[in-house]
Amino acid sequence: MSLGEAFKKLSKGKKVILKNMLLLCFLFLSLSCTKKNDQSNADNQLKMQVAESVTFNGDKIPESSLQGKIIILNFWASWCPACMQETPSLLKLVKKFPKGVVLISVSEDESAKEMQKFLKLFPAAKNANVFLIHDQSRRWSQKYNIYKLPETYVYGRDFKLIQKFEGSISFENPQVESFFSKLINN
Repeated sequence: MSLGEAFKKLSKGKKVILKNMLLLCFLFLSLSCTKKNDQSNADNQLKMQVAESVTFNGDKIPESSLQGKIIILNFWASWCPACMQETPSLLKLVKKFPKGVVLISVSEDESAKEMQKFLKLFPAAKNANVFLIHDQSRRWSQKYNIYKLPETYVYGRDFKLIQKFEGSISFENPQVESFFSKLINN
């Protein structure tokens, strides 16, 4: 029996279900392909952004400081309560894995003064594995389509996007720490 003959023998209800399932499969496959293109662009985007950027202190981010490390790209602002909540746990995570993690911390504050006030609350941000960027021109946020804060991207040693977190999360959460520990030890 051919596929067409088998389809004709199905009841009307089963035909509708089968058609919907095929449509969902097609949509899933087409979205998966789009996601890969988006991810590839995101991977290249980080390399280019880092190469073109200068930290809050006026220094370039040395490529050598990123090599072989998991890269956390975090967008925040001093006026964001969720960012205030998230920052201490994020800095503790970076401190916990000094040889495995580097943080690129991108401030969306309007002024450098606002950013400095925020950073005074978190002296751990002066860690050697933390690179602070003041995105006053909105170049970073535009490239990443940032519309809400905080937002965090996790990249592997190969600069490939592994995970995106939207909103505040606790980086001290055992599952999150385990996630990073596995990334670092693999």
